[in-house]
Amino acid sequence: MKPDRLLVETAANVCARENIDLATLDARSQRGLVFYWCSTYGKVYLWTDLLIMPRSRCGHCKENVKLYTNSNKFGKLRCNILYRLLDMGVLGPEVEEKRDRRTNGDIY
Repeated sequence: MKPDRLLVETAANVCARENIDLATLDARSQRGLVFYWCSTYGKVYLWTDLLIMPRSRCGHCKENVKLYTNSNKFGKLRCNILYRLLDMGVLGPEVEEKRDRRTNGDIY
């Protein structure tokens, strides 16, 4: 699974503001910035698949997801990436409604 361009650009911009070059991070650190872990399926998914309702939920199984936005040294970066995606409208309850319409065959 490859991260989409918008997600990578957002992560790179957030890292650049903190004087970190995303391209120089090791693969594990890069993956931690643009993916979340779904414990139900035991897989990682892109942040853009995340559903933000009252709580963060997996876009595949709708179960709660722990985002670890304050754990380890990249927690602050993950939090900033998440907020940037929310501000851009990539994540949020309205995104879930669009996904539901798309799966039901409705055109928006």
